Amino acid sequence: MKAQTTQQVILQAIAIERDRQDEKWGADRTLPWGDWSLILGEEVGELQRAMLESRFAENQIAALDHIITEAVQVAAVAVALVEDARRRIEGAPGVEDVAR
Repeated sequence: MKAQTTQQVILQAIAIERDRQDEKWGADRTLPWGDWSLILGEEVGELQRAMLESRFAENQIAALDHIITEAVQVAAVAVALVEDARRRIEGAPGVEDVAR
């Protein structure tokens, strides 16, 4: 069996986080764009905080793990936003699929 690439491992982590989000908040969410902006901004803020705190962390491995966790959450929220946009496109007559 071929070993997974780093990118495959990361994409799998994002997919797992998306599943976790769906379990927590429900699948197929359609939110106002302002809500998506707030959610994504909050996640980016958590990532920024983890990055800042890593500068002073004694345990750099743990700090990097925290950065990875927060970055995966940012990516998963971005994926959820794209999923919402695609559902809107698929549900709107006469709108081309511009999200490819």
